Amino acid sequence: MPGSFCAGADLIEWHTMSQMQVSKFLINLHAALGTLENLPVPTITTIDGPALGDGLELTLTCDLHVAGSSVTKLGLPETKLSIIPGLGRMQCAMQLLGLFKVKNLIFMVHMLTVHKVCEWGN
Repeated sequence: MPGSFCAGADLIEWHTMSQMQVSKFLINLHAALGTLENLPVPTITTIDGPALGDGLELTLTCDLHVAGSSVTKLGLPETKLSIIPGLGRMQCAMQLLGLFKVKNLIFMVHMLTVHKVCEWGN
């Protein structure tokens, strides 16, 4: 669908879930991303809308990233609520952007445009 990608987990829904349900959800999501990451073929993510939280981590699981020039929201908004990115893909971000920029993204809760990410990647 044009203009969309993945806005991440529904944190409001998490409040209605038990700790066991949240844990099972995260285990299943982590396993799914691990399967994607270990496919024997190149994987490509195409972003045409917000890639936030787990959605951003999903993109980092893929080998190549293609984003529309109008994408204005790439980020980790959960850090504003003191929730750490939980899918383990920040190591990939550090390889792409460097430690300083990833810390800036997490600590300052920046929403980046695709143009800013391209600048940061250079």
